[in-house]
Amino acid sequence: MSHKTNLRQRAKAVRGRFFSTQSSANLLELEEIRIALLWKSPLFQNFLRQEKERFIGVYSAIRDEASTTLLINRLSEQGCFVSLPRVTREGEMQFHSLSQGNSLVKSSLGILEPSKDSALVVPHLCIVPLLAFDEKKERLGYGKGYYDRYFAKHPHIIKIGWAYGCQKFDAIGAEDHDVPLDEVVYEN
Repeated sequence: MSHKTNLRQRAKAVRGRFFSTQSSANLLELEEIRIALLWKSPLFQNFLRQEKERFIGVYSAIRDEASTTLLINRLSEQGCFVSLPRVTREGEMQFHSLSQGNSLVKSSLGILEPSKDSALVVPHLCIVPLLAFDEKKERLGYGKGYYDRYFAKHPHIIKIGWAYGCQKFDAIGAEDHDVPLDEVVYEN
């Protein structure tokens, strides 16, 4: 078993145990804490000051991932243009606008995403899911490489990981194709 496969299994187990011990109220409070930390982040504040049209990519959380429901609402309330990822039949990820009136559809992976006829966008900033991260802001994903390939094609995008504190590991051991995050937001 490879190092990353082993690390993915450990990270899934750690996150799953943490999630299963939290009440809905606690999980909501943790999302509120992450949102407050994001708003205080110099990187995010600089983004808000510099970008007139603020296109932000956010993932739709599944299973025990750190929720983004409140975040999506808050970003929209702040005048940001929120987009969600879709994976094409060719296995490439694209971001599509999440605007009022757009319906979300469940993908074959069980992930809510905008319909394929919603507007295609390239976000300025992305809130990124992860299984684990480390001090160097290296990210361990699910192993399909969707985000790494997308960020390699769009290197200007600001990449912010969205996580629980339990997802921080000593070292991820990034490979050449792995794209590091610019910041990780998690409760301490």
